[in-house]
Amino acid sequence: MRKMLLILGTLLLLASVVFASGDQDGSGATGDRVTLTMFGGQLATVECLDSPCNEMTTFYEEKFNVNIEWIAVPQEGKRDKQQLLLASGDYPPIFWNGDFTNADQMRYGGEGVLVPLNPLVSKAPNLEAAFKLKPYFKPAITTPDGNIYSLPHFEECYHCSVAQKAWINTEWLDVLGLDMPTTPDELETVLMAFKNGDPNGNGKQDEIPWTGTGSEWWHGYIYDYIMNAFIYNDGDRFLSMENGKVGFSANKPEWRDGLRYMARLYEKGLMDPQGFTQNDASAQALANQDPVIVGAYTAGHNRMYPREEDNWQKYRAIPPLRGPNGVQFSGFYPGGVGGGKFAITDKATQEEIDAVWPMVDYSYTQEGTIIQLFGLQENSDGDKWWRWAEDGELGLNGKQAIYLSYPEIWETVLRHTDWGMELFFWHADLFNGWAADQDITSIEGYERYLVLESDLYIPYVPDETVPQRLYFGSEDNQRLAQFRTEIESYVRQNTAAFITGQKNVEADWNSYVTGFKGLGLEDYLALTQKSVDSAK
Repeated sequence: MRKMLLILGTLLLLASVVFASGDQDGSGATGDRVTLTMFGGQLATVECLDSPCNEMTTFYEEKFNVNIEWIAVPQEGKRDKQQLLLASGDYPPIFWNGDFTNADQMRYGGEGVLVPLNPLVSKAPNLEAAFKLKPYFKPAITTPDGNIYSLPHFEECYHCSVAQKAWINTEWLDVLGLDMPTTPDELETVLMAFKNGDPNGNGKQDEIPWTGTGSEWWHGYIYDYIMNAFIYNDGDRFLSMENGKVGFSANKPEWRDGLRYMARLYEKGLMDPQGFTQNDASAQALANQDPVIVGAYTAGHNRMYPREEDNWQKYRAIPPLRGPNGVQFSGFYPGGVGGGKFAITDKATQEEIDAVWPMVDYSYTQEGTIIQLFGLQENSDGDKWWRWAEDGELGLNGKQAIYLSYPEIWETVLRHTDWGMELFFWHADLFNGWAADQDITSIEGYERYLVLESDLYIPYVPDETVPQRLYFGSEDNQRLAQFRTEIESYVRQNTAAFITGQKNVEADWNSYVTGFKGLGLEDYLALTQKSVDSAK
């Protein structure tokens, strides 16, 4: 009953509240100040959260005519503290920077602890604009009962969305008179030349044509990139989608074709045996030798392995390969929607809701986003954190920049100009509006370089992919986690075994496929399909 009265009261109150449309500052509070008690995780690098010590808090208090009282907890233990508060019943009216999983939102929303935000969303012009700009945003935070119980940060790192990349030593290509490979056969030819042609010029056959890692160190698996020339490989769940139907890649004949090809590369000594087991530190040590001995490698970005400037500049991204059946995919990781951060509980009064909501809407504006990311433009000590871009300054995408940050300030051990919290709308256009050095050969122009390399991959993203964030009930969520862990481990182990010859692609394939039955693959796909359908 209390929950119903709260919702009805919210609707009546919002009917009398007028918000400006467009990318507005969200301010509009008048009259006596409202005190807001808010939960927030505090980074170790943020000195304090309360005003006047924290100038960000003071800024919000003045802008929105409120007083903020923080329930500040260490960021590292934030979720544990949150869950203890919820379990005790002694929780605050507002979570500004909580950690609500999809299962949490369904549970506490269903229990009436978290208030549905739907009536408020319709009166938040900047949040609504965000939903329109990114159509997948709103469905991603809508639970199966049709309600939104928590708001996330939204972060579209452009180059991160196609992070399943491979990088090749273009200096070696030039030495050997070779072109950038475009097909698996051409890649094999290039790797063979790397092995036998002494491209580093030291008179030794010490070149490693292709390497990677045996771990999930940001798309470091040695084989993931290549598999996308045979069948779509998302690199973690091995899921695909066509016409709304969830599929599985790692048991298909096309996956077997990819294994056959890579087993041939391995047999010819073109794939690094250590690349199936080595960690990131070993890969870095390998890539930073003098002379350079690595021809190509898989990694989310160029400098993950060759850290030295003279080394990483030798490598450029290999565009997605076109396979023998015309298959040519990029693994796609849209990112965007983070976990649940902001939530209102049933302990909030209408006055508190009315006071905090303009703050939320402002956080989804350009200015609000940049402030949440980088802090105030300038603090009382004269430290400059960011500024709006001047005419002629170019962003990561080579177009007029929107803002410029001062990264040297981030090295400050203790800060009092920002919150270090996560409630913002950092979409791809705003991300790419970050002013950057246009010289892609310099470390200052590295982000610009990654954007240009990512442009090679974006055209090959599938038309449909399984959403990264899906809602499952608590019981289904536990089952899904078990299925996913066991299935992923099974695929990884067997893929490496097939390529390295520990298992025979021909003789052992059928038993490998049969093994998925005991791992609950059908149930895994059915649960995923159920969640995909509910999101529609």
